[in-house]
Amino acid sequence: MRNYLINKRVEKATRILNKYKTEINGISNVKEANNWKAKVLDSLKIYLGVDSPLYMRFKESYFTIKRPSENIYDASLKENFKLLLQDVIDHITQNGVQQDYVKTNFLSSFSTGTILGGLLTGATLIFFIGKFVGTTEKEREVSKMESQIQTMESKLAEKEKNIQNKEADIFKQNQALQILKQNNNVLKIPLINKVNEKSNQHDNTITQTNKEGDNIGGSKTVINNK
Repeated sequence: MRNYLINKRVEKATRILNKYKTEINGISNVKEANNWKAKVLDSLKIYLGVDSPLYMRFKESYFTIKRPSENIYDASLKENFKLLLQDVIDHITQNGVQQDYVKTNFLSSFSTGTILGGLLTGATLIFFIGKFVGTTEKEREVSKMESQIQTMESKLAEKEKNIQNKEADIFKQNQALQILKQNNNVLKIPLINKVNEKSNQHDNTITQTNKEGDNIGGSKTVINNK
């Protein structure tokens, strides 16, 4: 896959640079030459990088010849740019573009042992980091569960307290009812006694009246006999 991507990038770069080689033939003055050079430099910056000797060589090349009073455009210098472009194409074909060979050079600057050691160290760090993160996550879960349990225990304790308060209220109400019943019984006794007393008085009155009636009847009988 990597080789495929490298080949695609090389193919694209060489196609664009060959196009520039063809365009140079149509240049006829300094303005056109400078515009073309600026366009090519932008591409070389991408494919080679600004530190590449080929890039610096191309940047320091010109289409003009210095004269005492001015710089004069010289069409023959176009061949020099064609040669430079061909050198760039050859370099990219052999080494790839900057994106490819910079990575290769970076890794090649280390020995195999160093690379393996770095990979082992990286794997170890990743293992311990993963273990630490896993432990921390578990501790968070345990802490969360403990918090939930404490909340549930608090709610249960509050419910038990409410139940105890209700039972105490019921007990107080029962005591109040008992006291009320006792007071009612105490009030009923004198009343019953009074009722009984009045009833007895009434019975006595009736008895007395009956006796008096009997006495009067007896008296009448005696008189009639006389």
